[in-house]
Amino acid sequence: MEASMAVMKAGFAFACALLFMIVALVPALAQDADVKNQLDQFVSAYVKSFNKQDAAGLGALYATGGILVNPTGPQPDPVKYYEGAFKAGMNRVEVSVDQAWPLGSDAALGMGKYR
Repeated sequence: MEASMAVMKAGFAFACALLFMIVALVPALAQDADVKNQLDQFVSAYVKSFNKQDAAGLGALYATGGILVNPTGPQPDPVKYYEGAFKAGMNRVEVSVDQAWPLGSDAALGMGKYR
């Protein structure tokens, strides 16, 4: 009888711990989904401007004083960079966000595909 009581207590403790973890996780999942939605909206605006070859529209997506960092290094003037890219023949982009994570209240990290 004591053994079965110990198993029941352990099972109850496990169920409570699992419930606590699920309840604690739900707001984080909702927050992550909201971050992904925001990144999806940003990517949609980026792709639309890029495919229209709208360097000013792309530049407007950057924060004031923001820089573009790519494999060629930091680009302090995103508009000028995109104007040059369009002149060089870049004219279409495809981007998707597969996963997203908040990095504080005003930044996020996204992972996806870029082509």
